[in-house]
Amino acid sequence: ELLKVIDAPKLSHKSGVYNEEFELTIDSHEGTKVYYTGDGSEPDENSMEYEKKIRIYDKSSEDNRWRSIQNVVLNWKEYVVEEEPINKAFIIKAIAIDEDGAKSSVVQATYLFDQEKYNAKKIVSITANPEDLFGEFGICVTGKYYDDWYLFGGDIVGGSIVGSSGERALANFEKRGRISEIEATLEYIDDSIADSQKVGMRIQGGSARYEAIKRFAIYARKEYGGSKWFIFPWFDGMKTHAVNLRPGFSNAVMQQLVSDRDVAIQNSIPVEVFLNGEYWYSAYIQERYTKSFFAEKFGLQEDAICIVESGIAEDESLISNGNEEIYAYINSHDLSIDDNYREFCEIVDIDSYIDFLCINMYLANMDWCENKNYITWKSIPDGKWRWALYDLDSVDPLVIEQSQYYKGIEEWAQINPFIQKGEFVDQSLKETQMYAALRKNDEFCEKMILRFCDLMNTNFSIPNVTFILEEWGEDITWNDSFFVKRPEYMCRYIEEEFEDKNINLNIKEGGTQVVVSFERTK
Repeated sequence: ELLKVIDAPKLSHKSGVYNEEFELTIDSHEGTKVYYTGDGSEPDENSMEYEKKIRIYDKSSEDNRWRSIQNVVLNWKEYVVEEEPINKAFIIKAIAIDEDGAKSSVVQATYLFDQEKYNAKKIVSITANPEDLFGEFGICVTGKYYDDWYLFGGDIVGGSIVGSSGERALANFEKRGRISEIEATLEYIDDSIADSQKVGMRIQGGSARYEAIKRFAIYARKEYGGSKWFIFPWFDGMKTHAVNLRPGFSNAVMQQLVSDRDVAIQNSIPVEVFLNGEYWYSAYIQERYTKSFFAEKFGLQEDAICIVESGIAEDESLISNGNEEIYAYINSHDLSIDDNYREFCEIVDIDSYIDFLCINMYLANMDWCENKNYITWKSIPDGKWRWALYDLDSVDPLVIEQSQYYKGIEEWAQINPFIQKGEFVDQSLKETQMYAALRKNDEFCEKMILRFCDLMNTNFSIPNVTFILEEWGEDITWNDSFFVKRPEYMCRYIEEEFEDKNINLNIKEGGTQVVVSFERTK
C-alpha cells in the first residue's frame, strides 16, 4: 500500500522581523484540518485546531517561561531565576491531517518585532519538545534522578558533594554522547533567507554546561532531516555536518586571525539565538571538529581519520589510547639527536605543532595543557598528527576580569606562557612533556623562533589585527590594547627562553615589525 502524501499547510507570512503585529492565515488542501502549537512542540491532532486567523504580536512583555525554570544548575535551591521579561519571538508550528489520519510535514515560522535590535542580525530559532528540554529527562535540567538525590539530603557546596544521601546521579546536562541527543528543528533567518531543518541537539561545553543558560551542539542527521549535511549557506559553500552554538567573541575572532596557518580552525558566524520562542543568547554558529569536518576540509576519507580530544581518542579502533605513539617515542628517544628528531617529524607535523604553540602562547591562552583543551587529528595517507585550535575563551576580557588567579599581573599582555600556569591547568609550557623533549633540539628551536617572529610580523601585526577586529566590530584597543602591548613582552620572553641560542629580537618600524638575529649553534 502506497503511503498517502499530504501537502504541508502554507503560512501567509514568512519568518522574519516585523514592524507591527498582524493576522496570520494558514491554508491547506480541502479535506484536511490544520493543527498548530506556539510553544515549540510538534503539532498533532491533539494540538490547537486552526479555525480562524491567528494574531501575531510581540510577546516580549509576557512572563518568561523557559528562563523561569530553576533546576538548570546543580545547586538549584540557591538559584534565583530571571524574572525580568526578555525578548521573545512568536513561534508557529503547523501540520495538516486528513480524515484518514494521514499527516503532512510540519511547517515552522518565527516572527520577531524588535526591528532596531534584530533587523540586521542573523537569527537562529531552535524549537524542540519542551519535555525533551526541561522535563524530568530533559537535556537542560538536572533531572529526576539527580533531583531525587538532591532533595533527599544531598547538597553541593563549592562544587563538592555534602551530605549523607550517597553518591549522586549525574545531572541530565552532564551526560554526553549520542545518548544525550534530542531531535529539534533549527530555523535560520538572514535577510531574505528563512529555512529550517530537523537536527540533533546536545548540551555543549565542559564547565559551560553547568551554567544556567546552556550552549548547544547541533548535528545534521539523515534520520531527522534527510541529510547528514546542513542545508544552510554558512561557510562559503562548504558542506557542514555539525556546529556549536556558543558565545565567545575571542574564540571566534582569534581563530580568524590565523586562518592561513598550519593548524585547523573553526569558522564562525555571529547570530542571535532563540529557544522555543525565548531569547537565549548572542552566540556564534561555529564549525565543530568531527571526522566529517576534516574529511570535507581536506578532501579525505572519514573512515581513515582519527581525532583525539585532550588525550582521548574518538575512535578507539584506530588508536588504543589517544596520542600514545607520540609519547611512546618521546619516552624512548632523545630528540636532541637529529636523526631521532627527524624520525619524530614523520609521526607529527612539526609545523602544525609549532604554529599551535606559538598562537596559544602569543594570545596568552592559559586554559590548555597536554591533558586539557587541545585537539589533534591524523589521517591516511601520511598518518601524521596535526593540531587544531580549540577553546580560546580565556583570551576574552570578561574571562580575564573574572579570574582571581593572576593577581600579580598588571595586564594580560604581560603573561609569560613559558613559565606561568593557567588557573585551571597543572602545567606551564616548559613542564609539558612534548615541548620539553623538543626543546633539546637545535633545529626545532630555530624553527620555532623564526615561526614566532613570522606570526608577529604577519598575522599578529598591528595592521592585520586592526583590519580583522574592525571587520568584527572592534578596534585595536580591544582587550586593553593587548595586540599593541604584546610584542614587547613576547620578544623579551623568547629571548629569555632561548638565551642559550644567543638570539636578539628587535621591534622596528614603529612597533610593527620584529627582526630576529641569532648565532646558529651548528
